[in-house]
Amino acid sequence: MRVLFLQLSDIHVKTDTDAVLSRADAIVSSVRNLDYQVEGCVVCFTGDVAFSGDEAQYVAFTKFADAIASGLHAHLGPDPKASPVPVHMFAVPGNHDCNFDIETSARPILANAIRVDPAKASESALAAPCLEVQTPFFSAMSALGAIGDQCSPRFDKRLGHQAQFSTSRAPGSAFSVSTRLCSQPSARSRER
Repeated sequence: MRVLFLQLSDIHVKTDTDAVLSRADAIVSSVRNLDYQVEGCVVCFTGDVAFSGDEAQYVAFTKFADAIASGLHAHLGPDPKASPVPVHMFAVPGNHDCNFDIETSARPILANAIRVDPAKASESALAAPCLEVQTPFFSAMSALGAIGDQCSPRFDKRLGHQAQFSTSRAPGSAFSVSTRLCSQPSARSRER
């Protein structure tokens, strides 16, 4: 089984006029002829797709990601028109994917408790309020199909998840673990 993994990171979308958003076709062109025998493609967005976790930033990003997926679907494989290669998207949040404007006063206290004792991340009463700042990220990625099933019933699927994909010959999966649970705002992340 031959699967193309395309990793894109630190896109930092601020507005729908960001220059990177016009580069979907260039990204597709840069990888579409790497291997004509590809049977599947997984696009991995590994953090910081938004600049400050604002919902409008994810709307702009979603259009960009859809354009990449459509382009890859149309151009990968030995005969893309007759037998298109499945394209799957997978995402892990970064520290810029936190919208600290929706942070509660309890979050910094709970995040500190988890930093001191990481095992506490398995306690949903502690983890859930810490993850609220990533709600816009997870909503957008779920709409893209970039969030898979949870890896372990012990953890919130936003902490760790598994994305399933398949090719013509075999199934596959990718796992992620988010370390952004305890992210803190910085002066730069508050810039809009």
